[in-house]
Amino acid sequence: MSDPFDVVAAPLVVATLVVVVAALFALSRRGVRSMGVRLRWSRSHTRLSHVAHATVAVGAVAGIVVEDPLRVAAEGHDLDTKATTHPGELPLLASAAVAVGSLDVLRRRRRDAMRALLGGQVRDAPAPDVVALRRLLHARERHFERHRAEHEQRHLLPVGMSGDELVSIPLTPGRRIVIGHRDETTTRSVLRHLANVVATAPWLDGVRIIACGMSPHDVIDTERVQFVSSMDDAWNRARELTAARDDLTVVVVDASGRQATGTPVPGVVTLSLATETHMSNDPDTDVLRHGDRGWRLETRGRQVVPFAAAIDDVATLRRGIEPEPSTALRATPIDDEWSVMMQLLGPLQAVDRNGTPLTFEKSKSLEFLAWLCMHPDRPTPVGARTALWNDSVQDSTFNNVVSDLRRALHLVTNDEVRWPRRPATNRYELGPHVVTDVDLLLDAIATAEQATPRETVRLICDRLANVRGMPFEGMASDWADCEGITSNIVMIVVAAASLAARLALTLDDDESVLLATSHGLRMLPGHEELVSLRLLVHERRGEHGAGRMYRADRDSTSRVR
Repeated sequence: MSDPFDVVAAPLVVATLVVVVAALFALSRRGVRSMGVRLRWSRSHTRLSHVAHATVAVGAVAGIVVEDPLRVAAEGHDLDTKATTHPGELPLLASAAVAVGSLDVLRRRRRDAMRALLGGQVRDAPAPDVVALRRLLHARERHFERHRAEHEQRHLLPVGMSGDELVSIPLTPGRRIVIGHRDETTTRSVLRHLANVVATAPWLDGVRIIACGMSPHDVIDTERVQFVSSMDDAWNRARELTAARDDLTVVVVDASGRQATGTPVPGVVTLSLATETHMSNDPDTDVLRHGDRGWRLETRGRQVVPFAAAIDDVATLRRGIEPEPSTALRATPIDDEWSVMMQLLGPLQAVDRNGTPLTFEKSKSLEFLAWLCMHPDRPTPVGARTALWNDSVQDSTFNNVVSDLRRALHLVTNDEVRWPRRPATNRYELGPHVVTDVDLLLDAIATAEQATPRETVRLICDRLANVRGMPFEGMASDWADCEGITSNIVMIVVAAASLAARLALTLDDDESVLLATSHGLRMLPGHEELVSLRLLVHERRGEHGAGRMYRADRDSTSRVR
């Protein structure tokens, strides 16, 4: 006989689940829109609250798609704000312009750091939260591509969203941009976002900022920023910069909140905060004012939901774009009984031992093979789906890619096992048949301890011949960029080139020095050690004018991710 408690509890449990499911539907973005309830986003949505975490978890159990508030906030262009009475502000990670600028800073820092690294050094793997952040930045960067050309041509400064439209202000000389809100913290956050766009956006690289009332903690990157203690100092510094260089656009940021002092400099752009009672209605001034109906760009008569940068979010981004510390390269020999080589040093391609390319029916199969090769320690289905599709892939699509890869590899290996296999550990195994051109290069470095210098030089130069271009060239492999894999492959090539060139120099083999360093400099123009090795050869030959060529290499803007 059933327990009386079960008889009573069962309907209560079912009723409770029904109520929870209904509530979750109402709270989801689709539910909110369909029921006419207004969304209200505040600047604090850059982290999931305990309630949001619980909502996502329970929604998943109930079989309902409940969107991650962080992801929804990051897709600011999707938020419906047209009829919102108090829309608040969009968080920093919603700003595609900041994402573009942050990744540009990361790439420049990586390139500069790699040029100074000695051969035999690579970067540590980034932390998982840093990888996740960079993935989000890449997604936002892709969303900005349709706006990039216009912003580059007109030197536009993105401010916020109006419905689905990105609202931007041109940084024309002499323009004033004033931010006003009753709450000074909110005003500073909006101003901080604008300052960070100016400080990082690649299309504003001819701009310099003079900031009063801000510190280095307020900006993601300080390269374009000078900090001063008063507006008098700001205007004096602006005069010096405009007098010294007429090609610069100078932006003075006044975040002090005090009555402005000093004499403004003609042609200088100003960003400042103010209370509502001191707002200017000058037609030459862009006024972003917060009132009873939310934010409004007064000079254009438009409701706007501005981006805002909380100080904690700036710190998070600053950590996310810092290159990882260097570590010694660990090279290990490989089994020579391989059947397929995955070529990463240039456009992706898989070939057999005769150099014949493998054919795939699915466009993602080749990238999936590259991902498996670069993740031998954690080749899980979840990891692959996240990296290659950001989780948004149907099971059937993913399974078809796996089957296509197994078919292509089986045609070459003719093995009884269909690789990659997926044992009970839920991790894919490629088996002994697949290597990469990077593995072969590492193998050549590892054999240097046993082989003679001349044999080592010959082997490394042979393996360097596989360098056909930049890693993953022609394919948008964001996962390789986010994890620092691309830059580490570059450093492996540089390490091999450096080792071969140094050994060749001791053998008076000038041609091998020039050959090895040319492969390394093709991958990383301006690398100090490789340039120095080439100069030694040219000086030994009496070719003293060769230095001009390497100075040009050093100034190269070749993009290394």
